[in-house]
Parts: sequence; structure tokens; C-alpha cells
Amino acid sequence: QMTYVDGFLLPVPKDKIDEYQKIAHQAGAIWKEHGAIAYWETVGDDIAVDQVVHFSESAKCKADEIPVFAWIIYPSREERDRINA
Repeated sequence: QMTYVDGFLLPVPKDKIDEYQKIAHQAGAIWKEHGAIAYWETVGDDIAVDQVVHFSESAKCKADEIPVFAWIIYPSREERDRINA
């Protein structure tokens, strides 16, 4: 059986990234406590690539924001639905 993933892309103000990281850490612990296999938060840096739509553009980041891509890995779609309920 394959795992199941939820992914999120959002703009976060650069001056709030430390605050966001604390919240993300707490959220990850809660998801894993309920059965998620893994929880990851990544911050985009130096991601502009010619002729490719990058996360800053996709997240519609303003000049003072940075993209964050987070994903949660679940054992299955059924477990994902149970955990998120």
C-alpha cells in the first residue's frame, strides 16, 4: 500500500518566520501524535530558476515574504481522513 501526502504552499512574512516555525513545530507534533508518519516544513531560499514557475511566484509572495512548503505523510488515504477528522 502506498503512503498519502498532503502538501501546502504559503507565503510567510520574512520577519515572522521564527514565529511561524514555532507554530509549525507544534502542529507537526500534533499530526504525528494522531498517526501521521512525518511532517515537514521547508522555507524557500534562492529558488528562482529561469523558465520555471517557482514557489515564490506560485505562493504569490510579496517582496517581504518567503514561501513555505509543508507536507504531511500518512500511512494511507483512510488514515489521513481519520487523522484530519
